[in-house]
Amino acid sequence: MILSELSVLDSYMWLFFFFMFVYLQYILDVNNMFQGNYMRLLFVHVPLVWLSLLFYLLLLAGSFFMIIYSYYLLYLINIVLSLLYVIVTFVSILTGSIWGYVAWGSYFEMDLRLITMMVMNISVLLYLFLLYLGQIRLGGYYMIFIGINLIVIKYCMYWFSSIHQFSSVNIVGSSVYYSYLYVLFISFIYFIWCLVWLFRLIVKEVMVGS
Repeated sequence: MILSELSVLDSYMWLFFFFMFVYLQYILDVNNMFQGNYMRLLFVHVPLVWLSLLFYLLLLAGSFFMIIYSYYLLYLINIVLSLLYVIVTFVSILTGSIWGYVAWGSYFEMDLRLITMMVMNISVLLYLFLLYLGQIRLGGYYMIFIGINLIVIKYCMYWFSSIHQFSSVNIVGSSVYYSYLYVLFISFIYFIWCLVWLFRLIVKEVMVGS
């Protein structure tokens, strides 16, 4: 069923990004002298965290418009975005936990960045539950209210003592080696392509089913 939904362009793009991702993850020599092959988790964890924050911003925008306009398509888009957000955030927390064991010697520490990401995931699950109950406006206001979590996640390492490292990549510059940086961005594009395609597929299936 899924393969039948692939256009020729989709197929070529899937193959290109897939083989590029496999090359970057398993063939390219990016071993770290301290973390060894676990360093490759960087190319999964960091892009997924970026995507998680991006989805959160899209959910905030979608919730705002959902309050103003009672369109079924907006309601549907927010549900699909929420589902993808929960999956992406869960995997980012999981990979971060594994990476944390190598770096800190523990799968979980009372680190504010990790805790706020978990709180965000639970909050979006509650948002999904409100939408499921048909409380669209209440869900929209709730989502906008918990948007403050974005600020907390961004600056929590500066405000409080934290074992999590500071941001290595921002609009000003990067402290990451360029040999790692371009791999990060290619992985990010690969995940975006996969999730955009999955988003299109889910929306199409739901619209046809309704």
